[in-house]
Amino acid sequence: MYRTNFCEEFNYSFHITKKDQFQTCAVYRNKEIAGELTTDLKIAFEYHIKRKNRARDEKKLDKSRAKQDKSYHVATFDLEAVLPIPCSLKYDQYFKDIPSDKTTRDSLPEPDTMAESEDSNVE
Repeated sequence: MYRTNFCEEFNYSFHITKKDQFQTCAVYRNKEIAGELTTDLKIAFEYHIKRKNRARDEKKLDKSRAKQDKSYHVATFDLEAVLPIPCSLKYDQYFKDIPSDKTTRDSLPEPDTMAESEDSNVE
């Protein structure tokens, strides 16, 4: 209903944004649309694409090896989508690893808050 109201009555449009893009890609696409591509920008973009493709190829090789060799483990992280880890100055924190059913306890304060917690005598 809101799409109908906004799109038809107010002439607004909604679209699903593309997944995160590297700055290099976004700048290149915008300059390409505006007709302002420079040789340096083209070279930088081509280099970026080569590195991206090489990283994907290496990831595929690693995944393939991990499937064949059970002693080989692979982990990938989207560092731009990393969420902050909650911290507690008063209570111990418990983290559970679901697959292994192991629980660990973290009772140390965060390094940047250690002085603050000592000053405030948090128990």
